[in-house]
Amino acid sequence: MIQAELNGKLPEVENREDVLTSNVLGLMQYLPPRKGIFKILSELKDYSMNRNSLFDNLKAQNININDYDAVDYLFWENSPRHGEPDLILIIKSTKQQLKELMLCIEVKYFSGKSRSGEDDQLMDYCLSLENKDARKTYKNPKIKKFNGIFLGLIYLTYLSQYNSVREALKELHKKGRYGYESNFYELRWNDVTRVLSSSKSKNKYENKLIKDVVLLLKKKNFVDFEGFTDVTFSYKFDKHVFLEALR
Repeated sequence: MIQAELNGKLPEVENREDVLTSNVLGLMQYLPPRKGIFKILSELKDYSMNRNSLFDNLKAQNININDYDAVDYLFWENSPRHGEPDLILIIKSTKQQLKELMLCIEVKYFSGKSRSGEDDQLMDYCLSLENKDARKTYKNPKIKKFNGIFLGLIYLTYLSQYNSVREALKELHKKGRYGYESNFYELRWNDVTRVLSSSKSKNKYENKLIKDVVLLLKKKNFVDFEGFTDVTFSYKFDKHVFLEALR
């Protein structure tokens, strides 16, 4: 699919969020976590006053992400009551007895939240995954049986969606639920491009995968502004040409 999109063979799906999710996040599962998804997670900033990173928040809980070496990618898992989050990550360790970690990623391209108000989409996903009983509404047994630490929800968007997240937090406050500023994380597509562009591997096949994902992100113009192109030029005045032009 990614090759077809890179070569302009699928113009009808170029703006579809599910295809973007599959072509970028779907391919991350074929990379070791430290070379792919963990690099992306390093870009997360929460919505607290200090704008802490995910890794800072983990450190405060004595959790080191580098102690984990495996990730389950659960795409569009359904809960009849809560809907289908785009991606749920379950982060695990195969070498140590560590509590599993869970993150939810909601992906947007040009669209906004599908639900707002008292049924706010971001709030609903967050509450449905942090609660053991609510997780039982999901069909996937890995979600039903999860008994680790739910870290929060990542809102992956093209532009900053501060107001959308503040709306979700406001609805939580109405329910008497506070302190969720550290459970919502901002991530922009530009951040994904930047961090993957600097990701290197000794494995040529891993590098090829990363390269193709970065090419797709840049094709969609998910890049930071890097200044104006240098349009200066050298001009040598020739008085003979100038006088000839005046005749």
